[in-house]
Amino acid sequence: MSLNIVLDSDIVLDLLNLSQNDTQYAFSRLQKSPTQFWIPCCLLAILETQILPTRHHPLDKIVPQVKLLSCLAEHWHLIPPLHKNKIQALISLDAANLKGNTIVWTNNEDFNPVHPDIECGDIELVYAMLAEHS
Repeated sequence: MSLNIVLDSDIVLDLLNLSQNDTQYAFSRLQKSPTQFWIPCCLLAILETQILPTRHHPLDKIVPQVKLLSCLAEHWHLIPPLHKNKIQALISLDAANLKGNTIVWTNNEDFNPVHPDIECGDIELVYAMLAEHS
């Protein structure tokens, strides 16, 4: 069975970094396993402001290797009023619509998913979920 890996903005920025790094190495390794990568559409505008030509490849470099995860407007109304990060909430709600096992790959320890079926974590958790669901 395939694992859906939704990329948080910090991971996308690492993947686009001009300098080689551990995230790029892990992504390359993960591409050889039964995985599907997703970039949430709700991050695209934010990423465009964070991608710097002096530090990053353009976003188009990664697009052929990932799918775009649609952001559903109806999810906005499912976010608890006191949730501190609306983008993280949307990412988890949109990720929950994917068929199969899904994880949000992030290095943000404070990432707070709203949907109970969506786990989030760093590369170690991604590898653990891949091993569990392969």
